[in-house]
Amino acid sequence: MFSSVLTAILLLRGGPRDDVAAYIQDVNEAQRPFTTRYGSVNRVYEQFRLSPDTAAEQLPQLRDAAQTLTALRLRIERLDAPDEAETLRLRLIAFFRQQEAVAKELVSVVLYLPKLRDAEQPLGAVNRRLRNGLRSTSPEAQADAVGAYAVELE
Repeated sequence: MFSSVLTAILLLRGGPRDDVAAYIQDVNEAQRPFTTRYGSVNRVYEQFRLSPDTAAEQLPQLRDAAQTLTALRLRIERLDAPDEAETLRLRLIAFFRQQEAVAKELVSVVLYLPKLRDAEQPLGAVNRRLRNGLRSTSPEAQADAVGAYAVELE
């Protein structure tokens, strides 16, 4: 008797809880092919160095990481979610969008670093002259150093 009741319960199972569980399973399945690629995204982040000297060699891996995260987000967005899982769906998509935004921002930073280095390069001598002028104990000499610095910056 007990086994027939249990069988009936299992056969008649369904409804919102099961729909949400099925959606979660679909999300997990959608992410499965990305598991290896997601590991490589993490390695790219771990190896990232904020340096203009390494920017060019890091750029391809960072772009690939951003593309991987975009593809994963799109895959998750395409999944149909039951009404009861809509909040979960929106939060998952927001989470993946944030990760994607970080990846794209790192690409932008890496593209910017060499430009920043090149723009700052002429300032090295100007900054040294300012530091040397500010070492003076004379307020007039310090003021002259700041004035010369302002002129040289322009």
